Amino acid sequence: MNSRISEIRFSKWGGLLFGRVPFGAAALKGGAFSPSVSGKLSVYSAPSGIILSAEVFELPYVPICGGGRQRYGLRIEKEGGATEWRELPDLLGNCGYAWAMTVIGPYAPEELIGASVSVISDMGQVLASGKIQRVSERNIDFGRKMLYNI
Repeated sequence: MNSRISEIRFSKWGGLLFGRVPFGAAALKGGAFSPSVSGKLSVYSAPSGIILSAEVFELPYVPICGGGRQRYGLRIEKEGGATEWRELPDLLGNCGYAWAMTVIGPYAPEELIGASVSVISDMGQVLASGKIQRVSERNIDFGRKMLYNI
């Protein structure tokens, strides 16, 4: 089967993101426990809340039968821990790579600007963290380079 971009059919949510620049984004960087971990979290507005898209590279993993699939926690909280989004699903990793997209709501994307993002191991160690910044006309080049590697 020859797959071409023109033949891709998007789901209801996937089609919402195609070609869009996110409202906010966070560059995820590894800490002392896992300095090689890196990634990005993108925040998009949606009719019923917020779409979060996360992609993380170089996660530590233990090879297991059939592959290196593991679960990692994703936590977003405002300064001081006053607001924490608990309904976030786990990131399902495969051989050190994880990607996830979810819809949370009813929130506005503005509520996440300035929030801290953490990727956490099953042992509770922070593997990577970052801060969500607004992607605007002024920093749109930053957002595209960080999110789309162009």
